[in-house]
Amino acid sequence: MNQLLEACLLVDRAYLFDNSYNYSLIAKIHAGVCTIHEENPAAEFSWFKKYFVEKFESTTSKL
Repeated sequence: MNQLLEACLLVDRAYLFDNSYNYSLIAKIHAGVCTIHEENPAAEFSWFKKYFVEKFESTTSKL
């Protein structure tokens, strides 16, 4: 999980799913642009915020 953001930035496209109940798309990253599916309640999960959102915002604010 600690390398989630780094892995997403290495590829052209990445899709993040939560599988707590059903597989549901939380976010997709394409060419460094992140689209979060905020209508999905899983987008509020702490693991997603901790390991992706906070790091993504920190990384992109430095650019």
